[in-house]
Amino acid sequence: MKLLQLLNEIEVRNIRTYRITVGDKTIAVYPEDLGKMKWKEAIKACKKLGPEWRLPTLREFLEIYKQLHIEGKGNFENDTYWFESGDYLNMSNGMWSYCNYITKEHRVSLVRTPERKPYTHRHT
Repeated sequence: MKLLQLLNEIEVRNIRTYRITVGDKTIAVYPEDLGKMKWKEAIKACKKLGPEWRLPTLREFLEIYKQLHIEGKGNFENDTYWFESGDYLNMSNGMWSYCNYITKEHRVSLVRTPERKPYTHRHT
């Protein structure tokens, strides 16, 4: 059973992912930027890909910025990206901002952590 879990973590639905370490956990980062969309559309995009995919937390996105984007890995634009609280991170400088307007559009990147429960957002 552990081997099967390991294989699932390495390749999910035949999608090759980037792996990064956040604290004591390893997360899978979806290899494609899903483009710009409103926050609720971003949540729907996560669900379409599968129940294990979600928007990153702020801490995870800061690590994505450091471990992937700065190193030139991944398909990240120097633009703003949603993270799970409905706020956004600017990939051009690694700064995050509180977003009062979930009707604005930001880019979407997804992550997967096997044992993590989905976040319940204040706007839902």
